[in-house]
Amino acid sequence: MITVSIIFLVKSRTGNFLIIEIQRSYENQEDLSENFKENYKSKLSHINNISNKEFVLGYTDLNIYNNYEEAKTHFKVVLNKRDKYTSKFALLYSYGFMSDLNMKNGNIKKAIENARDGFELLTPKDYTNYKVTLWNIFRPVLTTKEGRELALNSYNKIKEHENLLNKESKLYLYKRLSNLNILTYRYVYAIENNLELVVLASDMNRHADVNRATIDLGVLARQLGEYETASKIISYCDNQKIKNIEERADLEIYKYINLAEIEIILKNYTKANEYINNIDKYEKYVIPEKLDDIRALKYIIKSRIYTENNNLKESRKWIDKAKGILDEDKVVFYIDKNTEYHIALGELEFKEHNLSKAEESFKRALKLAEDTQNGECIEKSLKSLYNIYGTRGDLTYQREYGMKIVEFKDVVNKHFAKTYYKNAIYKYKEGIANKENKNIKARNLLLWILIIILITILFLFNIYPRIVNILNKSKIRKYLVGDKYILNYQPIVNPKNNNIVGFEALIRLKLKNKIFMPNNIIKDMEKSNMLGEVSLWILNKILEDYKEISKIRNVIDGFYISMNISLKEIENEYIIVNLIEKLRNSGIEEKSICIEITEDTYYQSQIRVKNNIDKLRKAGFLIALDDLGVEYSNIAILERFKFDIIKLDKYFIDDITNSDIKRTVIDTADYLSYTKNKTIVVEGVEEKRQMEIIRNTVSNKMYIQGYFYSKPLILSELKTLKIKKA
Repeated sequence: MITVSIIFLVKSRTGNFLIIEIQRSYENQEDLSENFKENYKSKLSHINNISNKEFVLGYTDLNIYNNYEEAKTHFKVVLNKRDKYTSKFALLYSYGFMSDLNMKNGNIKKAIENARDGFELLTPKDYTNYKVTLWNIFRPVLTTKEGRELALNSYNKIKEHENLLNKESKLYLYKRLSNLNILTYRYVYAIENNLELVVLASDMNRHADVNRATIDLGVLARQLGEYETASKIISYCDNQKIKNIEERADLEIYKYINLAEIEIILKNYTKANEYINNIDKYEKYVIPEKLDDIRALKYIIKSRIYTENNNLKESRKWIDKAKGILDEDKVVFYIDKNTEYHIALGELEFKEHNLSKAEESFKRALKLAEDTQNGECIEKSLKSLYNIYGTRGDLTYQREYGMKIVEFKDVVNKHFAKTYYKNAIYKYKEGIANKENKNIKARNLLLWILIIILITILFLFNIYPRIVNILNKSKIRKYLVGDKYILNYQPIVNPKNNNIVGFEALIRLKLKNKIFMPNNIIKDMEKSNMLGEVSLWILNKILEDYKEISKIRNVIDGFYISMNISLKEIENEYIIVNLIEKLRNSGIEEKSICIEITEDTYYQSQIRVKNNIDKLRKAGFLIALDDLGVEYSNIAILERFKFDIIKLDKYFIDDITNSDIKRTVIDTADYLSYTKNKTIVVEGVEEKRQMEIIRNTVSNKMYIQGYFYSKPLILSELKTLKIKKA
């Protein structure tokens, strides 16, 4: 009995390996290996479960031998003979196949039932293992409203458990949710999905996914009528940083196609043509399956450009070229070429005054767009048909299609538009309003304006800044990882003996042999809430360089290196904990690192700032007040917080020989330093006479920082520094 059980177990596992291999290739969207194709038949006898064996037979019939009818028979058996040993993947795939089969046979209700049954097999933990399979279960029913809602509700359930997913699965989830929200005209949710996608892909260093999601955000902006914003968002993508040439080429093509579409809408035809011509240099890098799509789209867009410029002969040439390479498949790599073709053809025929042909083309485009829920093309087609009937003088059909436009808009903008206003908005927008109620017309114009304003505000003051913020964060992190930021060190010198008592670390950005100063880069860091992360990087770099700097000529024992941090960062507990931990783990002596605090950003809690400054001092940091005297509030800050070092702004040393007030400030600082044992650093000292005034003070802790001794230098330059004897 035991021997029989062992044999059964071995056979069962051997058979299951076939299904595991099928699942692996399917989820990775790869072809079955040649080894599998050659050997799977010899292993079929090891599968004891009928439904599992039928699944392997059905899958191989379909994907190796293209025998659809035989496959259909096998997949039906999988579902009819299922038991507790049936592979979950086998069931999911079979439900997907049957859903597709029922849709083809017009049995929509049964197809949706198949998709629902497939989803209900899964637990929240399963999504990671079956993400591609699950999407393909829902794909057949997405042409129906009920199917789209089922898919969206199912994916929202998965999102409730996204903490169980790995990063790769989350990325896939956000992409699918974005697709579904676009298909159901929930554009705001689609925007949120793409923002989540950008954040996660940035964290994973998936630059291609970041840029594709960003372009998709631009497409969403275009669909909401924000064309200038859409162009800015899409143009923001720098695909040159993507190392994989095929991925880069694919994204450049996607980018230029969408930019060209926007420029046609804005009637910038020369620019649209430039974008389309840019595609040529990338075609050689794309897979052959996409090449016809790219060329068809290029020809379609060129035809539209010539149509708009009334060069109808040239337009006809390009649209005929597009027709010659169009196929009827529904795969969309960039934008829907078949729908776009019929729209472009209809536009040309309308200009050629062939209204019957144009009507036929736009109706075909409308049908294709409705099948795929392409909202942008639905609206284009409806408006074009409305114009055709208006040109013919057919007011009955014109009114019918005018109402369809309004009804479609009502679905898309259901949170903004009210049923009561539908007809009046339609009349006003299309220019055929009667004079029966001027008050209602005025109110409807106001409502329409409010809708536009709301959408504009949504993008310009909420979505667009968030996109820029996320992309800036990604850019700054890339610079940090890629060592694009560098530190310059400016010596702080005791003028009484010319010894170096410290340095200030100053960040620079080096790109393509150009150096960008802090005033050019700090603003981006601040807007993106990245100052804390950059400050931790600066501290790491200082700790790395400290030992080398200690060997430099004229540097005293116990010297310090300072770095700038704002009060807003000091308020942040996370930053404080990390600063302290990094110093503690460095092995460097206390009072070797100085935190220069600048009061140039808003902070909320004085008590929290005070407590955190005390924590830093206790951990061994020196604390300096930077730029005393620049703002009136700096004087008050001396009483609020404890400082070891006070830095006087260069304002007080500039033209000091001609200012009694500035000289008095220096004398007061000298007195404070001498009586309270405070270190004073005077910044911006550039002339010998300025240096002499500081050297002749009473205190031995009046120091100088400025170009008189040295400009800020990189570490290699610092090693050869010679302090001039004054």
